[in-house]
Amino acid sequence: MKDINKKIDTTLDLILKLPEERKQRSGYLKTGFNTLTNRWEVIVRYSGKNITTIADELGARVEVLSEKFAIFTIDEEKIYLLAQYNEIEYIEKPRRLISSIGSIKKYNLDTLQNYSVKGLYGEGVIIGIIDSGIDYNHLDFINEDGKTRITNIWDQSVFEGKPPKGFKNGTEWTSKDINKALKDIKEDKNLSVVHHVDVLGHGTCVAGIAAGNGRSNQEKYSGIAPKSELIIVKLGARGGEGFSRTTEFMRAIRYLVDKAKALNRPIVINASYGTNEGSHSDNSLFESFINEILEEWKITMVVAAGNEGDRGHHFGKNIKESKDTEIEIQVEEEERVITLELWKNFYDIFEFEFVSPDGYATGKISLDKDFYKIDLDNMECYICCNVPNEYDKSQQIFVLLLPKNDTIREGIWKLRIYGENIVDGSLDVWLPMTDVDQGKTRFLKSDWNHTIKIPGTASKVITVGSYDPLTDSVCDFSSKGNINLKYSIKPELVAPYKNIINPIDKKNCDNLIGTGISAAYVTGAAALLMEWGIVGKNDVDLHGDKVKAYLIKGAMRKNKKIQFPNNIWGFGSLWIENSIKMAESVRLRQNNINRENNYLYPGKVKVLGVHPMFMNPVFLSYFPIIYNRYKYSD
Repeated sequence: MKDINKKIDTTLDLILKLPEERKQRSGYLKTGFNTLTNRWEVIVRYSGKNITTIADELGARVEVLSEKFAIFTIDEEKIYLLAQYNEIEYIEKPRRLISSIGSIKKYNLDTLQNYSVKGLYGEGVIIGIIDSGIDYNHLDFINEDGKTRITNIWDQSVFEGKPPKGFKNGTEWTSKDINKALKDIKEDKNLSVVHHVDVLGHGTCVAGIAAGNGRSNQEKYSGIAPKSELIIVKLGARGGEGFSRTTEFMRAIRYLVDKAKALNRPIVINASYGTNEGSHSDNSLFESFINEILEEWKITMVVAAGNEGDRGHHFGKNIKESKDTEIEIQVEEEERVITLELWKNFYDIFEFEFVSPDGYATGKISLDKDFYKIDLDNMECYICCNVPNEYDKSQQIFVLLLPKNDTIREGIWKLRIYGENIVDGSLDVWLPMTDVDQGKTRFLKSDWNHTIKIPGTASKVITVGSYDPLTDSVCDFSSKGNINLKYSIKPELVAPYKNIINPIDKKNCDNLIGTGISAAYVTGAAALLMEWGIVGKNDVDLHGDKVKAYLIKGAMRKNKKIQFPNNIWGFGSLWIENSIKMAESVRLRQNNINRENNYLYPGKVKVLGVHPMFMNPVFLSYFPIIYNRYKYSD
């Protein structure tokens, strides 16, 4: 049996060890906990076939998402019992998710047609959007015959109706339901058939950019893939938390993939939500599940990089042995909880201490235990440390500051790091993401690198940053990737963040901004590539990494002073027309090769043992003919 301390993530371990009264005041750390039932919703990676039996034995409810991942709803006191089962490999607490679409601004309008490709409209490709919902009554999502372009809506926040098959919560509506609702609305009836509303407007905006048909403005402005069908998932907020969870996101992906399979259609999944909670190294259960499920079908997933570039929520530095590092944190008034996630290499040894704005200090903390509680200046400081496991070789140090009264002392708090025995020295510290207009607490000397939110760090997704096409510069708010390019390069590319028509308001063309907008552009572009390849039968395997490869290959790199790729621009800015040309050129080259071989060796050539790298379109574009070995028969 594995050590259960290696099987429970550090954040969950800390909150399970908190006194009950402190737990109730721990803010967003309670994400996943239902105070009425005293039950947790947790993500589990497992092996074997006994997962339902384990759930029954513990009186828990299990939702199996795949052969390796499940969501358990379980009594709090039984989580450590769950970790004792050999079949349970790791348990992860749900994380809170924040949108990557920012405040509304007005700009001179620019058409989306600059990003379209003649003859391609996304037809036959589904666009699945995980966001705040959709205004299904908007003309951009209704065909000329008056019928909806939306195949399904799953609203995880509405509990009165019937959930999708295989899921326990929310309400699902089909195109038949939506068409009846459209008829009722036309006849001035209420929303009793489909009582779904996009209150925030984020999802409607994203859908309009990616796939709006332009009917609301006489087709003067339309989305990039105006003939794609849509499947919409509105993320829920279980437990009255006001924010969505990673577990709800995982259910949404599972639902979209199942729908695409049932319809036998390729799908592009768009997501603008994310979190700062985690190592940002593509090894959380949340990221691992996404990477796994994207291999199941003809799927391309596009994710916003995040708007954390200039928010001051990341500190990164290389710690030196026998030298001190001081990290200053500006804490604003009315903060009721402060959390910090420190990530370092496990074999580096250092001590640290906290110093309050009034100069009170915790003294050096050696991190030789897995849990600490320290009193500091009318505050309580809780610290939890993990040990390496098979999914993450780094060490997380989670710090929770709670006031003994109402709020945390405002001012500059200091975190001092003392390098004792340093081998690698890399240290990353994250504050949690906050909503657009909330939260001013930040590092005074922050590092804008390594600010891409999770799941933009997942290797299988296409991560999109924001740039201004008028100035040809990346936006300050656009999250940046890890400067250490030994990791996969993120973002892969950037796309416009403004001058985009959204169909939220028929009268006022207000513009939402952010990397969520940029990701909508790339979502539409991916749909066009998949239409050309899969629907058009030019390349039936054109999805996922292959779509990513063509978008990278075709990206625009105008500024010759910039070295590409990098952690700010990725491989360049979106140039969909060029990406399509790249795909066409590879297809033409392959056709010529096939004709040549059929002429020279009709029916006699067989390629054996070809390495998968040689099938990558970017690689093939440089080498016209690649064969590992030929076998000829008489």
